[in-house]
Amino acid sequence: MAFTSSSSAEASNVNIVWGLQNQDLSSCHHTDYECIGKTVWDNSFDLNPTPSQKALKDFCARLRNLTEEESDRLHVRRDIVTGEVEVKCFIDDMYNFYDNLNLTGYPNDIDLSMPLSERKMLSLMENNPAIFDTSQLHETFYRYFETGLGFWLSMGYTGMANADNEAYQDVIGEEQDRWDTQTILPGTDEFGTKLRYAAFSVKTNLLLGTLGYEEGIGIVNAWEDFVNAEMAKMPPSVSNGFQCTCDGFNLWHWLKVQKSLADSAVRGVIFGIAFAFPLLVIATSNIILGTLATISIALTTGCVIGVIPLAGWKLGLLESLNLSLIVGLAVDYVVHLAEGYHLSKKEDRLGRLNDMLEHVGVSIVSGAATTLGASAFMLFAKILFFMQFGIFMFCTIGFSMLFSLGLFTTVLGLIGPEGQTGSLVAIYHWIIGRNKSDVDCTTCDGKGFHSPITQRKPSLHSIAVSPFTTPVRQRILATKSTQISPEPGM
Repeated sequence: MAFTSSSSAEASNVNIVWGLQNQDLSSCHHTDYECIGKTVWDNSFDLNPTPSQKALKDFCARLRNLTEEESDRLHVRRDIVTGEVEVKCFIDDMYNFYDNLNLTGYPNDIDLSMPLSERKMLSLMENNPAIFDTSQLHETFYRYFETGLGFWLSMGYTGMANADNEAYQDVIGEEQDRWDTQTILPGTDEFGTKLRYAAFSVKTNLLLGTLGYEEGIGIVNAWEDFVNAEMAKMPPSVSNGFQCTCDGFNLWHWLKVQKSLADSAVRGVIFGIAFAFPLLVIATSNIILGTLATISIALTTGCVIGVIPLAGWKLGLLESLNLSLIVGLAVDYVVHLAEGYHLSKKEDRLGRLNDMLEHVGVSIVSGAATTLGASAFMLFAKILFFMQFGIFMFCTIGFSMLFSLGLFTTVLGLIGPEGQTGSLVAIYHWIIGRNKSDVDCTTCDGKGFHSPITQRKPSLHSIAVSPFTTPVRQRILATKSTQISPEPGM
């Protein structure tokens, strides 16, 4: 059975944008996900120079004529009829408009072809006195390209509907210019505005919800390298373009979110197991028990992670959230078994194993049964989160039981520590120099220890050796031997 992602399958567009820079998020708190920051303009962006217009025209042609290798690397979509890359370039339609402009009523020698220059636009404006009052132009008037842009999008200010205006209203942005913006004579619109941003749009075959970050990040980098290489060939006024997926669902952003969540989940699993090991060693006071329990947790975690590709999932938001719970759930049963083995009064491994299963085995099986039963109901949920959570819970408890009651218990029966083997208490005694035959001091409030030698003089019975004074121990014992065994004749 294959599971679909919670995201809808919808193709994404890659936009090549000019006129903008990275958002200023300095005023946003890192927890405020609704804060969009402040827009930062690229003031170098300018399409009035004719080389810049030609550069955008050439770049659009470059996009339409990508090689098969480039198309595969960038995952662009081609038209099923023409085979061309599906690209939406405003500069192409603007070129077509002026190449096919009806020049009836214009002087025979007028040239209004693209790229637009100051001379061409002045001729257009002077031959349309009902629209443009050139006598009101400032002597430093500069926004000739923007004037031609507005003339195209408004169909010559005729009031006729223009499909191009609808198609490009989201990828072209203008604002008033302090010196150049003028009102057209009918008083219903403006010309001479400042072009703030513009963008090309390329259709891809990347479907939202089916692209994992492992493959997706490589595609993002391929687009980044391609656009940067092309921008390096551009004139300075249009060389700061960048690529993004900013319309609708931001696919590039989601891939980065997926990668961040996956990295966080992996780090959480690693840190969880790393922290579980010393805690288990301390809780059982035995390094062998702690190690075997940690191995059981690691195997459980690995098996649950393996369920993700087997179920046909990508490592996304829901999967990352569920992964963060694995180690906490996997540690529950094995730690009780390890503690039961540690608390047994028996010295041999089989006796301890019997005590462990007798005291905590039934409780563990009962607890697992109730948890498995509860998660089983979520396997049939209609909401994706609950279904996935139920699968993660069921698999985690199931694998945890398998490795704790199966593997962990079996290994303890074969190589489980006996007596003080692997005990932290024995290691501590070795560090402080305490022998197995030493006994605790009974006359100094339990502080220190001494050798169980038959004591003849009461004054020596209370002598206790502190773990911090072990170098003195030999001298004390030597003194005791001298006093206990006097020479004959005394």
